[in-house]
Formats: sequence, C-alpha cells, structure tokens
Amino acid sequence: MRGSAFIAFFGIATALSGALVGCGDDSEEEAAAPAKIAKSGEGETCTRSDDCDKGLACFGNVCLQEPSGTGGTDGTGGSATGGKGGTSPTLGGEGESCTKRSDCNTGLSCFNQRCTSGTGEGGGGNTPTQGARGETCVLSSDCEAPLICLPDVGTRSIGVCTDAESDITPSGMVCGAECIEPADCCGIPVELQASIGVKSCTDLADVLDGVTCSATTTGQNATRCFVDEAYCSGCGTTNWDCTAGVCNYKAVCSASGLLFEGCPTYSRIGRPLIGTCDTADTERCQAHAVDPVCTVDDDCDTLAVSDDPADTCNAGECTCFAQTCLRRCDSDLDCRVGYMCDTGDDVCVPEDACSSDVTCQERTGDIRAACLQNTCTRPCQFDLDCNALTGGLFRSVCNAGMCESIGCNDETDCASPYMNGTKTFCTRPEAAAGARAAQSAITD
Repeated sequence: MRGSAFIAFFGIATALSGALVGCGDDSEEEAAAPAKIAKSGEGETCTRSDDCDKGLACFGNVCLQEPSGTGGTDGTGGSATGGKGGTSPTLGGEGESCTKRSDCNTGLSCFNQRCTSGTGEGGGGNTPTQGARGETCVLSSDCEAPLICLPDVGTRSIGVCTDAESDITPSGMVCGAECIEPADCCGIPVELQASIGVKSCTDLADVLDGVTCSATTTGQNATRCFVDEAYCSGCGTTNWDCTAGVCNYKAVCSASGLLFEGCPTYSRIGRPLIGTCDTADTERCQAHAVDPVCTVDDDCDTLAVSDDPADTCNAGECTCFAQTCLRRCDSDLDCRVGYMCDTGDDVCVPEDACSSDVTCQERTGDIRAACLQNTCTRPCQFDLDCNALTGGLFRSVCNAGMCESIGCNDETDCASPYMNGTKTFCTRPEAAAGARAAQSAITD
C-alpha cells in the first residue's frame, strides 16, 4: 500500500511537472517573438526609410510617397524589400533621408543626411525640388547647385540658400595700431578731457591764453600746460616716437605725472603709460614697451603693473611676460573686448592670436585647426566652411584651402580696445605688432 501510494503520488507530480513545462515553453515562444514597432505614417517624421510604413519612404525627414506622387520606390517603404522574416531594415534609395551610410542601399553614400550616388551636393534621382538663392533650407542638398545652406544665426537650423563663395579677397590688413607716424600720437586722450575741462586742442589754446606755463607748477592750469605741450602745440616728432604701431613718449622730463616737463599717463587711444620720470639717470619717462622690468614672475611683486601704472602688483597677482609685469588672467572674461586669455602664459592676447596648433584646436573645437603666422586657421573648401564656428558672423574666407580673416580696409573698421570711442589704424600685421601685444587682465 505504501509503495502504491508513493507511485500514485509520483505519477501526479510528473503530470503536473509536464504541464508546467508546457506553459513555460509557450511563454518563451511569446518572449522570443519580435516586438511590433509602430512605423510612421505619411507626413510623420523619420530619419530613414525604415522608419516609415509600407509604401512610404523618408524624404527630407518626412514619410512620403515619392515626391512625384507615384508611390514608394518598390511598395515596401523605401528602396529595399527587407530580408528573411522581415527583420532586415528598409534601406534608403537615391534622395531618401539617412543618418549614416548603412541606412542607404548598396552603392549609395549618406551626404547631408540624404542617400546619394554623388558627392553630397545637389543629390539626384529622387531628390526633392531644390531651392533657389534666398529660399529656406535645412541642408545644403536642399539648394540648387552650387548654392549651399547658410544656417540662421539664431536657430542654427533653418537657413537660406546662398552662394558657397563670397568672391571676397582678404585684405591682409589688421586693426590695432595707434599710430603709423609720430603725428598720429597727437590729440587729447578722452581719459584726460574731464580733468582739464576741454576736449580739443583749439579749446585748450583758448583757456591757456595769457597763462605762462613755465611759471605754473600747480593746479589745473599746470595740467593743462603739460597736456598742451605733450598732445597739442608741442606734439610731433620731438615728443613722440611710433614703433610697431605703439606711441612712446620721448621728450626730456624733470617731474613725474601731468606737470610741466612731466610724463603722460595715456596715449591718444587711451593706452595707459607709466607717468614716472627717471630723474636720476636718463631724464626720460619710463616706457614699459622699451625698458625690461622683470625676468621671472616674482620680480613683479611690489612693482607697478606695466600697462596700468596706477596699480601695483601684489604677491602672485602678476606674471612676467616679455620682460613686463602684467596682471594674470584666468579666463576670457578677465580680458577687455577683442582679447582672450592665453592660459599658457596667463596674459590677455588678441582674439585671433595663437602660439600653437593645440591652442587653436581647443579654441575652435576642430582637430584640423592650425596656428599659422600666429593666427588660428583651419582647412576649408568653401567660404562658408570658415564661418560655421563664429556664431554666424561672416569674418573669414577660404583662401588657398585655408581659412583667412577678411581683415580690415580702412580706419572705419577699427576701434580702440580701450572702449573710449577712438579709432585705431588699419595696417599690415608687422606695422601693428606692438599695439597687438599681450595686455593685463582688467578683472579677475
């Protein structure tokens, strides 16, 4: 009896186990079945033809019948029919949308997000009607050849069809020089006009009528007398020298500051000057652009900032750059308009200046970027290639396969970096080398 009961129980357990195994097999079969993916209908968005329902293909990222209205390329939702079991993706035909080459039929490539047998500009075959100059676009292949799509400055998406080339020849000139000859250093700096109560040399001559400057040593008239001698009636080759676009005061001095036979504190465009007279030795105003003041950073501690003599370098505040003491910068925000922080030397340099390819690659986010003649550039085919990373502003053109700044044409294109409204000169780069040199940070 006991054995019979055990056999009966074993038989029941075996039957239940077989039933459970059978249920498990059904679940596994259901789990192994491919998930049904909803395809986009006509007019719905897509990135490739495999995203669309049967009979549709992806054109311009929208599921459509062929633009001619004759239906899909083979009635299967694109130009490919799919593999065994329908698991292979539907591949795009000529003119259909893609994100990579594997989205397209064999023999086609993916250019500008469209399958094409060409080089990507213009397309062919099933490509939709293309836009003329001025019409809106998303991709260059939306435009008639040889037009390309210039993205909108704000959205960087919807743009207009425009010429690939501007036919602009770079001038080879740069802004920044405060002088070409000594006479260009004349003119009352904006920074001094309030303290002397006049804005022009003509007005200054009127207020000094009857004043004996050699006998005036204090007060506003003493300052006026010096300004007249330095920037107005006595201005010219006797007082100023123009070297590499920089004005340097060279007259004999016997006092420091804006006094009779003193030293100027600003150049015409507002560049700060050292107003200290070396009375013990040279009897000349100390010019930071000429006299070396340091060899290592620690030398600058307690010395005047070379381009801001009203300020003194505290410990660790300044760096010794080209034998001058300049306030360090940590980021581009520390520099004045038109300058950026060269974190290698911790000084502010002109925005287009560079010392290595790495600097340019980091600045542009383009591994192809290179530093040529102290200016960042990168390879190009069209003028538009040179402006894609400049916020939509047209600043450069493609010249001999490399991007080059358009440059300036005359002084109307140039403004002083010192934010006082004065203009600088448009010259050859070598004639403005000194004026475009490194500067102190203005904040930190």
